[in-house]
Amino acid sequence: MGHMQIRDKNQKESVDIPSCSDERVSIAEYEQAELTLQFAQFAMEHFSNAIIWTRDNGSINFVNDAACSLLGYVRPDLVTKTIFDIVPDFSKTTWVDNFQAIRKNLSRVQKLTLVTSDNQKIRVTMASHYLALRGKEYNCFFVNDMPDELSTKENEQKFKENLEHQVALQTTLLREEIDGREKIESVLLDEAERIQNILDNVGQGFLTFGQNMKIDLQYSQECRIMFEGEIWDRSFPELIFPDDEAQRTFLKSVLNDIFVETDKDRQEVFFSLLPSEVSLSDNKYIEIKFRRIIGACHGEMKLMAILTDVTKTRRLRDQVGEERRNLKMVVGAVVQYKELVESLSDYEDFCTIHFGQILQGPGSADEKLYEIYRRIHTFKGTFSQLELTHLVSKLDSMETHLSKLQKDSEHTDIATIEKLFDESNMRTWPDKEIKILRATLGQSYFDSEPALDIKSSQINEIEEEMTQLLSPSELRQLLPKIKKLRYRSIKELLRSYPEYVERLSDRLQKPTKPMIIEGDDISVNPELYGNFCKALVHVFRNSVDHGIESIEKRQERGKNESAQIKCCIKVNDGTLILEISDDGAGIDVQLVKQKAIAKGICDLDTAKKMNDTELLKLIFEDNLSTRETPTEYSGRGIGLSAINEELNRLSGQVEVKTKIGEGTTFIFSVPVNEAFEVPKFSIELTMDTIIDRAKSYMTEEMDLTIDTELSKSKMKTELLELDGVISLISLKGALSAVFAMGFDNDLALHLVRKFAIGELTESEEKEYLGDTMSEIANIVTGSTLNVLPKTNNMITIGTPTTCTTEGASHLSFAGPEMWTAVIKTNQGKFSVSLLMSEGN
Repeated sequence: MGHMQIRDKNQKESVDIPSCSDERVSIAEYEQAELTLQFAQFAMEHFSNAIIWTRDNGSINFVNDAACSLLGYVRPDLVTKTIFDIVPDFSKTTWVDNFQAIRKNLSRVQKLTLVTSDNQKIRVTMASHYLALRGKEYNCFFVNDMPDELSTKENEQKFKENLEHQVALQTTLLREEIDGREKIESVLLDEAERIQNILDNVGQGFLTFGQNMKIDLQYSQECRIMFEGEIWDRSFPELIFPDDEAQRTFLKSVLNDIFVETDKDRQEVFFSLLPSEVSLSDNKYIEIKFRRIIGACHGEMKLMAILTDVTKTRRLRDQVGEERRNLKMVVGAVVQYKELVESLSDYEDFCTIHFGQILQGPGSADEKLYEIYRRIHTFKGTFSQLELTHLVSKLDSMETHLSKLQKDSEHTDIATIEKLFDESNMRTWPDKEIKILRATLGQSYFDSEPALDIKSSQINEIEEEMTQLLSPSELRQLLPKIKKLRYRSIKELLRSYPEYVERLSDRLQKPTKPMIIEGDDISVNPELYGNFCKALVHVFRNSVDHGIESIEKRQERGKNESAQIKCCIKVNDGTLILEISDDGAGIDVQLVKQKAIAKGICDLDTAKKMNDTELLKLIFEDNLSTRETPTEYSGRGIGLSAINEELNRLSGQVEVKTKIGEGTTFIFSVPVNEAFEVPKFSIELTMDTIIDRAKSYMTEEMDLTIDTELSKSKMKTELLELDGVISLISLKGALSAVFAMGFDNDLALHLVRKFAIGELTESEEKEYLGDTMSEIANIVTGSTLNVLPKTNNMITIGTPTTCTTEGASHLSFAGPEMWTAVIKTNQGKFSVSLLMSEGN
């Protein structure tokens, strides 16, 4: 047996294909022929373009799947039609002329109209190719759309030439099917050559391999281009993961399971673990699809890998993603016009006025740096909600620089901060998105504000002028009207709580009477008081969860089964007084004292000197709760401390009155003034909260020590790190994402032993591994949602799924966005990640 060379159409490369003499072909060669024929049938049937074969009389004798899908017919019906039924441009007379032209020129490209089964008309480009075989004449129609970008004559000609070439390939392919097995010994080599030709010109990589994972002799020219050379007999896992041993090991394990598994359902599970996309050198991205191929002899299974270079597609997807973000920004600009204009105005004021005032004002360099950092962080959250992603990215980068300066505070002075600001040119950062908004919504978008939507900076200027020019009586009369342009009713800021209390009480099976917000009303600046009002959710939650007794206990105490929670507003001498009361069990002051001493909040001697009022204020300290076991809603000692922080910022006070068996009243007193701004939160802060909750749980509950030097801070990424065990939890509702928590093997085993009661055998440790990691991920997720304002009833948590990563180092993620952080502990490392879905 000798060899022959098959070259591509450009005669640039060749590959040796076994040839045969006039002797009969061996069984092994027959198997190869069968495999080659399957390639032909598979390629013809699954080619993405519609293919229609006709006789010289116009009857249709073959169509592929794409043609059936395009025209809306099943194959048996479509092959009973004629070309005149589906192409109205042809009549029997014009068809004769057309066929003669095709016979003369061998090929022809035309713009024609197709008619579908439901009489819809489709304008397409159809390339025809003539074929004479064993005394019969055929015509192959290859259907395609001519892209708009190929509308010039030169490019159109190139497109036609390429289309004619593809039709020629399909003609050759049909010839092989017609010849079939009649002279299989004599056509084996021709078959291989022609199939190789097709595979070399369809723009995809085709290769096959068996259980030894070595690539078979036949593969397409595109494979040579993708992998920069010949790949015959190379290991498939080593081919696509040349520099990643862990991924190679994982892929070999999965492929071996596929080949040895006889149960098709289990085999499908292993198929789902195969990579769908890999990254090669030069930032080239390859999509991979796998198909089973069963050999004609002995039923040996092989796998076909269909490789597609999707680098351009990914770039296009990135472009589409940017356009989607721009569209969301434009929609947000229309819906939240006032918020956008005011936020941009505040940002401009910060860059041109406030930054300099902070640097020139009192305080140390560290204090000024912190204030600037806080402002930048607030702006980032605000503009994130408004979808100004380019500006948010710039602000995030600035935060990183400021964070580094904070860590190196000994060498940071005013000049260093000022230099960073000057070099960054922060004032121009919104320009890109402003340009997009002007281009989309009109040049006058920022110039035609409604009368009531005056910029905050303009209101400030008006107020300053009024203070300078008007008398006190005139100020008392007019200044409140000016302020109301940006103020909102305090009752409006609290309006969600009656419904919240009702939903929470229903969920906890603690009936309550309808809650009413009563008393005075006052307009306040939502930028100052908004977060305080949001933080009150912890009081209402604790009133329902902690304060109100169960139905049985209320019956025992002779109370109405339906509890009463009230919210009363008073305004007295420039002070906003907010009272929230319930008729529940009351707070055990002595228990508060015991918990405070146990938590180290105060010592025994100090506690003895404190009266009940002073002791009750301790419930606002961090990590103090009277509940023995935390629930999904409260009991972790976190919520009320958030209210205390907001009160401190507003120079407010709180008094707690309680009586065992009768209930509790919280009295908040807040001055009605504009002491300073309260930052807004954005959805990106969810990741910060997850990291904080995970660290707290690992240190407080699992007794681990965090190594901050070796830990990686929050960052965007396209690769999810895999290192032992990973737990995944889906989040749906207001946030559509997957929360992932990964553990390396050392830490995972440590946590299993920490959870366990008594000693475990090695097999028991492996058995409990999944459940333990799932529980930890579930606890961190629940803790995060408990802390985030107004999310615990708007986000649902799915059931955790945990699996081992089999040595793989990472997992690529094709979603729009992924955030991750890696935390190193004294027992190993873990990671927390958010994989954002389409549609957030």
